[in-house]
Amino acid sequence: MKARLTFFACLWMLIASYGTLLATEPVESNVLRFTENRGQYVTTDGNLATRVLFKAQGAGSDIYLTGHGMSFVIVSMDLHEQAFHDMEGEMAEKMRMKNAQLRLERIDMHFVEMNPAAKVIHGEAFHSYDNFYYNHCPEGITHVPSYSDITYQDIYPNIDWHISTKDGQLKTEFIVHPGGDPAAIQFRIEGDQSHGILADGSLEITGLTGHINDAAPFGLQGSRLVDAQYITHGSGIRLQVGNYDHDADLVIDPWTRIYSTFFGSSADEWYLGHVTATDLTGMMYLAGHTSGTNFPATVGMFQTANAGSNDGFVAKLNNSGARQWCTYYGGNGSEGGIAFKAGLCVDPSSNVWFATVTSSANFPVTAGCFQPALSAGPDAALVKLNSAGTRLYATFFGGNGDESPGISRWGANSAPAIASDGSGNIFMTGLSQSSNLPTTAGCFQAAAAGGTDAYLVKWSNAGARLYCSYMGGSSNEEAAAVGIAVDASGNAWMTGCTASSNFPTTVGAFQTAFAGTYDQYLVKWSNACAMLFSTYYGGSNDEGVLCDVDVTAGGDVWMGVFVQSTDFPVTAGAAQATNAGGWEFGVVRFNNAGARLYASYYGSADQEEPWDISVDKITGNVCLTGAAWGSAFPTLGPPFQASSAGSQEGAIVILGPTGIPTYVTYYGGSGHDEAFSSVFDINQNLWVSGMAANGTFPFTAGAFQTANQGGTDPFLAKFVPPVILDQDDISLNIISVVGDLVELAWSYTHNEDVRSYTLERDMGGRWDAVVEKSAQGINHYSYQDQVPLQGMVQYRLKLLLEDGSTAYSSLVRTEVAITQDKLISAWPNPLGVGEDLHLLYQMHVAGTLEVDVTTVDGKQLTHEIKSLAYGRSRFEISTKGWAAGTYFLQLRSQSDAQSVKFVIR
Repeated sequence: MKARLTFFACLWMLIASYGTLLATEPVESNVLRFTENRGQYVTTDGNLATRVLFKAQGAGSDIYLTGHGMSFVIVSMDLHEQAFHDMEGEMAEKMRMKNAQLRLERIDMHFVEMNPAAKVIHGEAFHSYDNFYYNHCPEGITHVPSYSDITYQDIYPNIDWHISTKDGQLKTEFIVHPGGDPAAIQFRIEGDQSHGILADGSLEITGLTGHINDAAPFGLQGSRLVDAQYITHGSGIRLQVGNYDHDADLVIDPWTRIYSTFFGSSADEWYLGHVTATDLTGMMYLAGHTSGTNFPATVGMFQTANAGSNDGFVAKLNNSGARQWCTYYGGNGSEGGIAFKAGLCVDPSSNVWFATVTSSANFPVTAGCFQPALSAGPDAALVKLNSAGTRLYATFFGGNGDESPGISRWGANSAPAIASDGSGNIFMTGLSQSSNLPTTAGCFQAAAAGGTDAYLVKWSNAGARLYCSYMGGSSNEEAAAVGIAVDASGNAWMTGCTASSNFPTTVGAFQTAFAGTYDQYLVKWSNACAMLFSTYYGGSNDEGVLCDVDVTAGGDVWMGVFVQSTDFPVTAGAAQATNAGGWEFGVVRFNNAGARLYASYYGSADQEEPWDISVDKITGNVCLTGAAWGSAFPTLGPPFQASSAGSQEGAIVILGPTGIPTYVTYYGGSGHDEAFSSVFDINQNLWVSGMAANGTFPFTAGAFQTANQGGTDPFLAKFVPPVILDQDDISLNIISVVGDLVELAWSYTHNEDVRSYTLERDMGGRWDAVVEKSAQGINHYSYQDQVPLQGMVQYRLKLLLEDGSTAYSSLVRTEVAITQDKLISAWPNPLGVGEDLHLLYQMHVAGTLEVDVTTVDGKQLTHEIKSLAYGRSRFEISTKGWAAGTYFLQLRSQSDAQSVKFVIR
C-alpha cells in the first residue's frame, strides 16, 4: 500500500536532544531514508520503542515501519481564525501563530494475520551514517545506517512487501510469488476519523486535519496489466485481483507520479515572489522572498539565517522534489518587499542566477562587482551561485530613484526578470524611476523619458556590464511582473506594459499606436542589443499588469497577457474569441520576425490572473499559470482538480503548439492559493510554483514539507503530461465535412499494442467521448460524427494500451459552418439571488443581439444591445437587486428570436 500524504507533519515519539550526522561521503539527497532502530528511539513514556524497526523522516512527515505494518504521524497547528491577514498583515499572522495549539495525530496501518516470522531485510546502505547522543544513551549510539529500501519477506505465504524511496518518494508494492494468494493481503486502518473506497477505486483516509488519498492499485506481470482493487472486508481492507498467471510473479503496485510540497517557514511568504527554473540535468530551482526566521535553509550554505525583515532565498531540488540545498540571501533591510515575482534563471554551466530588489545597505555583494554600494534605493540586485550553492558574484544595480516602483493600479511593487543566452550572458529587465541609470555609450535610449521607464541590461557570465539602456515613453511603463526570454540565436525578447502613447515601436510592427489605458509591449533585441522589433499589444482598456514571455526552440515567441479589454486583438480560430468578463488570461504568439501568428482569450465571467508563461522546447507545448477567482474557470482534461476549493485558486492552462488548450485545471485547497511560475524539465514534466494558504492543499507521499508552516507558504508541484504519440505513428485525419457530419479516419502502426480507441470531441472547453472502438486486428478505422453544435470543433484519440496506460493523438480541428443564430446555453438555471446569468450565443454573421429580461407579468427589467462577432460569444447578465421568482429572457438578432424561462431562488 502506498500512502499519498496530504497533511503529515512531525513526531509520533518525542525524542530528547538530537542526533548528529557524520558522513564518510556526501549525504545522498533522497527525501526518505530508512534509518535502522538500534535503540535510539524512545516512546513518550521514556521506554525503548522496540516495535519500531526503521524510521523514515522527511521535513514534513515521519513514517515508521514496525513489526505489524506502517505508522504515519501528524502534528498540526490549531490556528485561531480571529482576523484575515492581508498582504501586509504579518503581525496579525504572528498573533495567530502565537495562539496556535499543537494537535497530535497518529494513523496506523496494521496487517491482519500477517506472518509473525516474516523476515525483514534491507537493501544497500547509504554511505552516510548517523550518531545519536540522547539522555538514555549518553555514550552515544553510533554509526547507525540508513537504507533506501526495505523488504518484508513472506509477510503472507509466498508474498513479500517492498518499501522503497523511488526518486525520493515513498513507493510500496506487494510481490505475489507462485503459490501466494493475493486475497490473504488484509489490513486495518486505526487512529483515523473515517476511511472508505471512492468511486475511482482509491482509498481515502480522513484524519483530524485532512485526507490521505491512496490511488487505486493495479497489478503487473511483465508488461501485462492485471486488474486489482481495494474492497472492504469486515472491519478492514483487502486486495482483490483479477485473472493472472499463477506460475509467475505478480506485482501489485499503487504508484503515482505527481509530487507536491510546501516550502516555507512559520512566517508569511504572502505574495513575496516565487519562481522556478531547471538546468540541463533536470535539477529544479525555487527562489523568492521570506520574512521567516526558520525557512528551510541547509547547514553550511552561504547564509543560514534571516538578516532583515524580508530576505531572498534560493533552493535547489532534484527532479523528484528532494531538497539539495537552500540559502537565504539578503541584508538588514528588505529584499523583495511585496514584489510579486523575483528573477531566476540557470546558465548553460548550471550556475543559478537570482535577481531581486533590495533596500539593504549591507546586501552581500562581492569584491570588484559592478556596483558595490546601494544608491538611493531600493536598487535591483543580481546574484550568481554555482550548482552547489556557492556564491560566485553579487552586485547592486540602480540609480538615484526607485528600482522597485509601486504599481499605480495594483497593490504591489515591480521586480526584475532575467534570462541566460547560450553563452551564459545574462539579460535583465525591470522598471526604474531613476534618471541616472548607468547606460552605455551608443545604447538605444540613454536617458529616462519620463515617469517610470523600463530598462535592459546585459551582463557577461563573470558579472561585467556589457550593455544598458532605458526603454520607454513619456508616461509610465509599469507592471507587477515583467518578462524576458532569449532564443537560440541569442535574441532577447522583453515584455511589460506601458501608458505611454510614444513608446518606441518599429516600422511595420503589428501595433504601432497606443490603444488603451495600458497596453502590453513586446520588444526584440539582438545579442548585440540592437533593437530589432517593438510593438504595442492591447485593446481599448487595460493590459499587462502581469505579463511574461518565452520562446520556442524554433524562435517563435509566446506572450502571456493580463487582459481587461473586450477588444483585445485575437486571431481567427482563437480558442476563445471574446472576453468572458473582467480580467482574464490572454495569450499571443509571434514568429521570430515579429509577425503575429495566434492570439486568444482564456477565462470565465469571474476574474483570472495570468502570472507566467513557459514553453516546452521539445514538444512546443505552452503553459500559462496564474489564479482563478471563482468557480466558473473552464477546466479541461480530465483535470487534476475540476472545481475550486477556495475563493482564489491556482490555475494551470496547457496549450498545444498551435495555442489550443489541451489541459486546464484548478490547483489549490480551501485557502487563498495562486500559481506564480512554471517550467518544463528535460522529461517534459511540468513544475509549478506559487503560494498556498493553510488549508486542504494537495500533497503527496514523500513530499519535502507536507504541512503549512504558517500563514501562506510557497509550494512546488510536479505534473506528468499525457503521452502524445508521434504523428508518424498515429494518424488522425478529418476526411470530409458535410453540414453537421464530420467524417474522420485513423490508423496506428502499433495497433497490436492497443486495447481500444476512444474518439473524443471538444466544442466548448470539455472533452466528450464520441465513440469507443476495440482494436480488431486491423490498422484503419473510420467514424462519421454528427456534431451537436455549429462552429469550431476539435478531435483527439485516446488510446488504452495493453499495459493499462493511456496515450493520445495530436489534435485535429475543423469548422462546422454556422448557418443560424442560436442560443447555445444559459447557465446556471435556476440561479441564486444576485448571481449572474451566463450566456453562450452563436452568430452566423457579425451583428447585434437585443437582450431583454421581463417578469412573468411583462415588466421589462433590462434592455441591452450586444455587438457580437461571427462565431460563439460569451457574456453575462447581472441579476443584482432582483427578487426571487420566474423571469423570461428574450433574444433577438436579425434572423432569430428566442425566449428562455429562468428562475431565481
